[in-house]
Amino acid sequence: MDTNVLSKKLIYINSSNVDESKFLGNSYEFSYDILDAIRDVVYIKLMKTEVILNPSTANVQDGDPIYVSLKKYDRLFVNKNGGNMKVFEVIPLNISDKYGLGAVPNQNVMFKTEYTTTGCSINDTNTYVLDPIEPNLKRFDIQLLDKNFNNIPKSSIKCFTLTLCVYSSKKKLTMS
Repeated sequence: MDTNVLSKKLIYINSSNVDESKFLGNSYEFSYDILDAIRDVVYIKLMKTEVILNPSTANVQDGDPIYVSLKKYDRLFVNKNGGNMKVFEVIPLNISDKYGLGAVPNQNVMFKTEYTTTGCSINDTNTYVLDPIEPNLKRFDIQLLDKNFNNIPKSSIKCFTLTLCVYSSKKKLTMS
């Protein structure tokens, strides 16, 4: 990959800053509009995902996953009941790692997945390769799903953040 012909933009999505009208109903599903559209996107690299929730009131158990769906961009395949489901990321809720095997805390707790690689490689598992390229990226549609791939209620999660690095080609690929 010739990194001299790529531009990169860091996208930080914080659900606390999303207008209430962007949420769809009572589920944790919303659209995040990018201020300036990004042309000729070739890669989307996942940097970090975080979710803040109260395990006691969110109806989750130790080890449950939260699946992050970034519509149109499926990076992972998850085997569920003999079938493959497509998601962008999985956030494991490892409560016992934070608090031991005792009672589940009745407070807000942050769970995160963070990737520390600094370069971009198509062989990197946290890099999604767009094929075909995205000629005009204007927004991300995000949905959080529980262990059964059901929508998570908006009231169950205090905050969700997602940090992405979007790589676009400096060459005019969509003009040829």
